Amino acid sequence: MDHFGNWINTWFVDFRRPDDRTLIGTLIKGCEEKFAIETNKQIRVSTPSCFRQHGESLIRDPAETYPSEEQLIAEVVDDPVALGRARRRDTAANRAAELSGTKHETHTKSIVQRSLTSRALKAGKNCWIFCTSLEPSSQKEWDLWRTALDPNYDHVTNIYSARDFARALAGALIEQMGPQSGSGASTTHSFEGETTVKTSHNSQLICHGPVIYVDDIYRLVTQVSSPIQRALLPLFAKDPRFKDQREYRYVIFGDKEPEKPILDLNATTAVLATMDAQTRIRGPMAVPEVESIDGVGQELAQQDNTMEDLGDFSLEEALIELNADPSSRTKPWEIGHENLPDDLQEKTATYAAVVALGQKVASFVKWASEDPHQTQAIAGAAWFAEKLIRQLCQQFTEPIKGISASPDNFIVIDFALPHWKDIGGKLAVAPSGQCAVTLKKGNQPYTFFYLHWEGAPIPDHALQSLKDFVDPYLRKGRNGKSTM
Repeated sequence: MDHFGNWINTWFVDFRRPDDRTLIGTLIKGCEEKFAIETNKQIRVSTPSCFRQHGESLIRDPAETYPSEEQLIAEVVDDPVALGRARRRDTAANRAAELSGTKHETHTKSIVQRSLTSRALKAGKNCWIFCTSLEPSSQKEWDLWRTALDPNYDHVTNIYSARDFARALAGALIEQMGPQSGSGASTTHSFEGETTVKTSHNSQLICHGPVIYVDDIYRLVTQVSSPIQRALLPLFAKDPRFKDQREYRYVIFGDKEPEKPILDLNATTAVLATMDAQTRIRGPMAVPEVESIDGVGQELAQQDNTMEDLGDFSLEEALIELNADPSSRTKPWEIGHENLPDDLQEKTATYAAVVALGQKVASFVKWASEDPHQTQAIAGAAWFAEKLIRQLCQQFTEPIKGISASPDNFIVIDFALPHWKDIGGKLAVAPSGQCAVTLKKGNQPYTFFYLHWEGAPIPDHALQSLKDFVDPYLRKGRNGKSTM
């Protein structure tokens, strides 16, 4: 309990096999020196979705807290109908490329159709993550660890007490944001054996421990029966291709989904104390010896594109499972006129761009009103363009600079990314959903790529490709903090 009556609850989580468990000694954090905790006096934590979508190429994990499984049902090669459909898509994509400002063309020569059954799990919506690593024990492990990180990282921060850092991190969050895990602890007080009063306490839960690296996270999660394990495993299991990162992570839980994907906390005296070499004399954190117990497997119905939401990990539900007595929940935060949302600028920019699209389509439809097929085509292009506009406005600051329509029913969007050194471009959208983007630096064509899109949102990796491409220019002019 802290001095203000808040309950700080830290759980050490270790899903490693008993034979693989070692003492937890010094933790390390690779970064650019100017962003080091002891230099910058700040700690940056991010939501799992932020790691899925925005991280640097070596750090980003598209499957973060989102394990899935696919099974091949059937495969057909060069079906005539499918091949004809693909070539029609090529025609639309090539025209979109021309309208976006490039002569690039694509031509499909062969097509393979696969029927798959996919199942997915989703967890970790109500938390932030802070990543560190277990200190390597050999020069080879050091070399692999450095290679697994961003090449611009030139500094290593040492954290000498993993457990003390968890407590200090929870305390820093409570001091600056208030406890986020709700009212989850109650205490019964007594005097001379007689019960006097029962008090409830706001709480903050942090789980921390080493990440395990497994080939089939989905299967691992679905084989355990404990709701707590099913909620925590996706947060502490990753694909083996990330194993050289030797990750040890901290998961900060709240009672609702964070409003911002990134949170910067001031490093308190308690946090900085865990980086003092004097802390090392306390020795490493001992890991209890336990026996592994095989959980009962849970079968899921096999159907196309099913998803099971593991739900938010709740301290209250965990306490119920552990036979504790949680008290009532706190009320959700309410938005008032005096407390406008932080994404107001994004919503305003989105609204203005969608209105401009609607006005352009309305004028085009009025001009082409005698041709119902043309009206239907421009409406199709506008449907895709609106979703694209909304995505762009979520990713970038006021990117839409102009919208036009071509005589053959394509929507053309001019956009600009002024905070990335005058990088902008054109994006053309076909009535059938094919998109093409040409980026420009000044007036010179810079690069080009297709976004093949039929009836579904543009995938995150496509927008991430755009960000990765211009990221070197962002780095040169960056005044803020690193994205991770």
